[in-house]
Amino acid sequence: KLKTSIRIFLEVLLSSDGQREFRNKSLPLIQEEDWALVEGTCILIRIFAKATEVLSGENFPTFIYAMPILRKIKCYLSNGEMFSRTSEDSEVKQLYEKYGRTRFISSVVQKLNVIRTGLLNEYLSRFRGLTIEIMWTSMLDPRLRTLKHLSMMEREEAKTILVGEVEKVLL
Repeated sequence: KLKTSIRIFLEVLLSSDGQREFRNKSLPLIQEEDWALVEGTCILIRIFAKATEVLSGENFPTFIYAMPILRKIKCYLSNGEMFSRTSEDSEVKQLYEKYGRTRFISSVVQKLNVIRTGLLNEYLSRFRGLTIEIMWTSMLDPRLRTLKHLSMMEREEAKTILVGEVEKVLL
């Protein structure tokens, strides 16, 4: 969305008026390959924007939502096919519509996968302690009662842990 504005600014910067106004500063020209990488990176980080928006709620408790959202982030970043040509993601489709026939698309996709893997590794190092032991708490919120963020096996394990926690309180 800002691509046009940035390009116009760079053109002004290269003009004699722009050189005077900005005291002969120069910026590198942004090539189409760079734009493709920027657009792909935006696709990668959108999950963090969505998570931030949900977890920034002021009118309801958000701790319960943290676990399902963190699981979604992990699942999202674990998708090694995120940038494949057959992706169903509308933004990835747009990326291929724009740049799919260029000579640099495979290089861009390779770089995006390196970024994705780096983000996943960082996630895994920071959240390796997220176990099913804490997932049962999401069963206490009626908005999450379906437990879609858990696998069938994890749901059963979470139920067992919840029952155990209730028995501890009652005994």
